Amino acid sequence: MLTIRPSQLQAFEQVLRAKHIDRIQQELEVELPRHVRAMGPSGVRRLITEGLERAVRYGFTHVGTASLFVKLMFILGEGFDRDPRLPCAAILLEPGLDEQTRSQRMLEALMLDAQESSSLEEE
Repeated sequence: MLTIRPSQLQAFEQVLRAKHIDRIQQELEVELPRHVRAMGPSGVRRLITEGLERAVRYGFTHVGTASLFVKLMFILGEGFDRDPRLPCAAILLEPGLDEQTRSQRMLEALMLDAQESSSLEEE
């Protein structure tokens, strides 16, 4: 029988985490190049790392939902999850919702808010 020691599991988790950070950084370089250039590589990695830690505290443990949380930090600001003016902040704390549902509702709320803001500017 194969036995995996805790130290081996921890090393494996560190490798996966580093790969996840690398992948998010590469995606951000394509999707938000100005943000990445302005922050520099070490600033980007710092914010990704912090974002992943905060994402986990909100229950975002899947790669996709955790990545979305980090990208929203880059787009909306580092404290978007604590900003009462943003409709998605309250959704993070809704009880009884799984992470997929919360992430979908966050995106929907942001899109609706953007549409409403756009229509107000046109008036």
